[in-house]
Amino acid sequence: MLVQRSLTLQHRADRSDCSTAPIRKAASAALRSRERQATKRAGYAGSCATISIGSAPDSPSSSTRGFTFTADSMPLRVSRRQHHAADIDAVGMLHGMDDVDLGICGGQYFAGDPDRVAVLLPGARYVPAAPLLWFARVAAQGQGWSVLQVWDQWDRSVEAEQWVADRLEAALNYVGDDSRVLLITKSITSLALPAAVERGLPGVWLTPLLGRESVRAALKAAEAPTLAVGATADPTWDSEFVSGLLNIEVIEIVAADHSLQHATDVATSINYLRLVTEGIQTFLGRLSEHPT
Repeated sequence: MLVQRSLTLQHRADRSDCSTAPIRKAASAALRSRERQATKRAGYAGSCATISIGSAPDSPSSSTRGFTFTADSMPLRVSRRQHHAADIDAVGMLHGMDDVDLGICGGQYFAGDPDRVAVLLPGARYVPAAPLLWFARVAAQGQGWSVLQVWDQWDRSVEAEQWVADRLEAALNYVGDDSRVLLITKSITSLALPAAVERGLPGVWLTPLLGRESVRAALKAAEAPTLAVGATADPTWDSEFVSGLLNIEVIEIVAADHSLQHATDVATSINYLRLVTEGIQTFLGRLSEHPT
């Protein structure tokens, strides 16, 4: 049985203590790296865009801490004449990705340890390229896991439980019986929780639908390592319910919505994403060290 690790993140209106130094350092390193690569790569036919980070100069409530750099010096460009793996790596770190046919839908497989596969199931309209799932996948890869991500969107003419069950089954059939499986889900695919508990699968459950009795019962019964992540401004979350669960780990974010974002503050949303990703990374690290 796991000891509950509950993390609550409180939004602070005063961000005067938030230094941009780490961002500046990272951006400067990116600039230098891309400048070096530019000397080796001639004839790039790309457009140049300007991106600013920091507070607007005319903002009456905050000091200006912004700086500007250009997209053609950032690791965000892809040659329009070359679409090779190296170019894709520069923008998406998609090295080792293979498109796969799961029968019922498509997906992508990222090769890592073949004995450990993280199966990533999307939200109803929250595809694997969306921030929470993207960085959850990166966190799993960072811990050495192979990742199979299911790429699909819910057809509302299909009953939700059946839609989820079909995609879970297709993914598990693709992975086979010889690998350890970890589930990473978002919202609607938390309906896979009863099946996961029955199979003894560990999982990361992003914004699970706690209004569903089947989801609540499965979380209560979970014995494999389980991390539930939710937010107080999300109507599908239940703070009182998860506070009573001593068999799982919980990350709860104050003032975030169902996408784990702040309604009006972009910087806060990015910080939430960072902290959630770090929580997932820590959970997966323990799972890798202690598989059972």
